[in-house]
Amino acid sequence: MTSGNTPGGTFDSDSLTPWLAKSWADALKSVAESMVEVTPALTWRTVDDAALVEPSGAWSWWSFGFDILSQTAVWVGATRESWGALGRFLLAKLGVDDPNGDDIQATCQDFIAQCAAVLARTLAAQYATDVMSGGIKPAEVPPPARQVEFVMSSPDATIRVAIHDGLVRHLLDLQPRSGTKASRDSGAEPWLPGNLEFKVKATFGRTTMFLADVLKLAVGSVIETGQRITEPVDVFCQDTLIAKGQVVLRGGNYAIRIVSVQRPNNKCRSGN
Repeated sequence: MTSGNTPGGTFDSDSLTPWLAKSWADALKSVAESMVEVTPALTWRTVDDAALVEPSGAWSWWSFGFDILSQTAVWVGATRESWGALGRFLLAKLGVDDPNGDDIQATCQDFIAQCAAVLARTLAAQYATDVMSGGIKPAEVPPPARQVEFVMSSPDATIRVAIHDGLVRHLLDLQPRSGTKASRDSGAEPWLPGNLEFKVKATFGRTTMFLADVLKLAVGSVIETGQRITEPVDVFCQDTLIAKGQVVLRGGNYAIRIVSVQRPNNKCRSGN
């Protein structure tokens, strides 16, 4: 397997693809660690031109783009067996032992979406420009593109990533002439004072119940909210929705990883 070192400074067309591959591998590890506190072992290799045809078996693909490019930038594909192994592994770590097909698909889709967001941040730091990943959507077999194969162990899954040449060309045009990573600010919002305290809460779902059913509640009763474990939860500041988050494990406790931020008035509403 090709390991590929991260180039320092500027890239050429030959060194950029291995750097993107290593960045995606780092994203896979980072997101898995964030979601379930497990860093999967994985290796990767670039796929020869002769092997660019989709491997045998039933494969399914998702694609996403970046706002710096007007077309789809990346395709991510695997066999149904690999997607199933990945989804069941993540859900088992979250306490779901017998997931259905919809849960597995939603979990894998969310996992890839978070990896795309991590890769976008890596690109933003490298090229000193704002980069946002677009939504994940089902895709057909990708067109001819630079492909990299990632083999994971525990879970036992193989994932292919196809990188559009348009993204490679765009990044080659963007690279800083100084040959060094540009420093970026920490992303802190200047409008948010740092010495004020606010109540922040996350909701895992809501439901409506008749009073008679409420009175029947006892130890061991289960209240269904209709929200899947893979769906983002709402994060509120002073009862104002400020973000969406993904339930993850952190230090043996449940935690929320922010996946999107909403600031309709550029502030949290404070209480009286």
